[in-house]
Amino acid sequence: MFDCETSVNVDVVKQAGPSPALIGSIDQGTSSTRFLVFTRLGQIAASAQMEHTQIFPEEHAGWHEHDPIEIWENTCTCIKKVVGALKESELAIDLKVTPLKAIGITNQRETTI
Repeated sequence: MFDCETSVNVDVVKQAGPSPALIGSIDQGTSSTRFLVFTRLGQIAASAQMEHTQIFPEEHAGWHEHDPIEIWENTCTCIKKVVGALKESELAIDLKVTPLKAIGITNQRETTI
């Protein structure tokens, strides 16, 4: 399992004002999963990223696969890490009290789980 790199940009959140309108984004790429929280001005307020295992099956030269369970677990971990980091930051933003206004999702072309 890979580490989940998490950060909060306190200055960006402070600039967004009290009780800022925040938007979440799940970015599922070919090498990692990310969860980002943006201010309404499009600035990154917080983020988490985890790489996932790359599988190259010997019986299918040129194929590249991923474990869907690992992707799901990494997505959940990234979201939990950002939620926790925002709550534990000096701003103490609790997304249960001030929920995200929306969540967008990007993924690997037409791939779905």
